[in-house]
Amino acid sequence: MVGTRNHSSNSSAFAIRSGGHTPFAGAANINNGVTIDLRAMDSVNVSSDQTITSVGAGSIWKNIYEELQLMNLTVLGARVAGLGVGGLITGGGISFFAPEKGFACDNVVNMEIVLANGQIVEANSHQNSDLFRALKGGSNNFGVVTRFDLQTFPHGNFWGGFIFYPGSTVPQQLKAFENYMDPKNFDPYAEMFCASGYDGATQSFLVANGIYYTKPIANPPVFQPFTAIQPKLGSTMRISNIVDFVTEEESQQAVNSRLWNSTVNSIESVAGIKHFIIFQRVPAALPGNSLGLHPSKGPLVLCLLSITWNSAADDDLVNHVAKTLIDNIERATKAVKLFGNFKYLNYAANFQNPIGSYGQKSVKNLQRVSKMYDPTGVFQTGVPGGFKLFTPQLT
Repeated sequence: MVGTRNHSSNSSAFAIRSGGHTPFAGAANINNGVTIDLRAMDSVNVSSDQTITSVGAGSIWKNIYEELQLMNLTVLGARVAGLGVGGLITGGGISFFAPEKGFACDNVVNMEIVLANGQIVEANSHQNSDLFRALKGGSNNFGVVTRFDLQTFPHGNFWGGFIFYPGSTVPQQLKAFENYMDPKNFDPYAEMFCASGYDGATQSFLVANGIYYTKPIANPPVFQPFTAIQPKLGSTMRISNIVDFVTEEESQQAVNSRLWNSTVNSIESVAGIKHFIIFQRVPAALPGNSLGLHPSKGPLVLCLLSITWNSAADDDLVNHVAKTLIDNIERATKAVKLFGNFKYLNYAANFQNPIGSYGQKSVKNLQRVSKMYDPTGVFQTGVPGGFKLFTPQLT
């Protein structure tokens, strides 16, 4: 990392890889350059009063949860076992506790970061506070974060799992999801996503709901509109622990209607295709990050298109279909004045502009902080992967 001290925009490019998060090629690795791999920085240390957990930027969330579970503690982190710490937090971060506590980045109290000039600094609400805010949503644009200090709180078992339904239940699912999103039904302990899709292996349409209530209470009223839907193909709902749930979610990763169905027909013959559209609530909007959200803009729904397939030969077709679907969804929601511009960076495709969706005020501040801490633009031109701050869409 000392090499950044003498790095210029004309030097060889490099990439930063923490635990592994961003899915598209080139975001955290690079051809004809150097990848700074932080995976050996995987320490997990709990403060003596058990209120702060310091984790290395290369840690993965399952390992952190396992350490904390021994003390009946937890932190805000990923819902999937093998995801990395650095990418999740600097992109925002959605956890099981999102309705109550906001994004994962909102629960960070300090970050240790190596700047472009090689200096190692702390960023928090008292030191380098402008950098601290920028790192909460600003991704890899400011330096190499090497440690995160996370708010830590007591927590035990809770209720959660998956419920599977046939695709014929989609109308009921959408009605139940509308009920869940109604502000009068808000429950701060209720987190879920509703996924409907096509599985090429079985040539079937199905719905898979991930439902979590962060208290040891089975089938609370907020989720009863979903649990009442029939028929069910299967259920894993139980009271268990966070390690169990994130491990299950990872196993399911290989996992609306009219727009989505129109694209399925275009790619259903692609080998190994799994094509899902997933709805979930945008986490609570809290101050102090760079995401540009405000409570007055909510409640908002995140729409994630998740497509996996076997062969690189099908890349162009699948990506074209995905972009077409996203364009159609945006056009349809704008037509009925329900479009929300926010794009979650950790879900964004490489053809999207999530940082621009934070709003002009946030973008200008991110650019200002970049020029202050990285005046020669090392992390803009020297680290080309990910979403940059001075692209034509943002200038």
